[in-house]
Amino acid sequence: KFLTPRRTFSLNLTGNMTSGNTDSYNKSTISIFGTPTGLPLTTTNDLLFNNISKTNGFTARASYTEPLTKYKTLELNYNYSLSNSNTQRSAYDYNELTQQYDRPDTTYSNKFENTFINQRLGIAIQSKKDKLTYTLGVGIESSQILSKTNVLDTLFDRTHKSVNFSPTTSMNYAFSTRSRLNLQYRGTTNQPTVDQLQPIVSDPNSLTFRKGNPDLKSSFTNDLSFGYNDVDSKTFANYFVNLQYSGVLNSISNSYINGPN
Repeated sequence: KFLTPRRTFSLNLTGNMTSGNTDSYNKSTISIFGTPTGLPLTTTNDLLFNNISKTNGFTARASYTEPLTKYKTLELNYNYSLSNSNTQRSAYDYNELTQQYDRPDTTYSNKFENTFINQRLGIAIQSKKDKLTYTLGVGIESSQILSKTNVLDTLFDRTHKSVNFSPTTSMNYAFSTRSRLNLQYRGTTNQPTVDQLQPIVSDPNSLTFRKGNPDLKSSFTNDLSFGYNDVDSKTFANYFVNLQYSGVLNSISNSYINGPN
């Protein structure tokens, strides 16, 4: 605790760790008609998937505030987050001779390692006087993705880095005890999921299948919201007006392919 009023320092640290080992079965028969030969093309899949996954990570945040005037405070903050994902999927075809799933299928097998690092350094001014409360801040946010995928004895080794300008703004104005206006803006970085990064067929039991892209970059989202509410003291009716906008840079979407895999 500091002797100067409103001067503070805080440090927060959170972590997580999970692991899993599951088996799943996939059995299908797909017939395609209208082939050039006029005969239907039939494919049969009967596989066992063994999935092993491990994830761990932590997030640290440090914040320091310094009073500038009676109504204004300066804040310096730093965020660091690290997450690691390791997954291994082993596929086995059913063997009619042994009646066991003992034939390794390299087409649907893979090993994946991914590390996501995000850092943000920011500065903000907070003010609270009479009816108006606001925060004006700016930050520099960097993200880095390190991914390694082994598929069919091929190593996909990718490193992606990005730096974004990340302003933060919030404003709240109270016209009275019953009505107020608020405005908020924030920019955030989001990482692609494991399935979106893995360059393998996600579902062999479908005519519409999807492959991940190991070259995906982090997306950056701009969120803006505006709101106004008022309460009628006589009728106790509540009136709300809300407007929201969200724009994404490097947006990640799914691409599906039709046809036999």
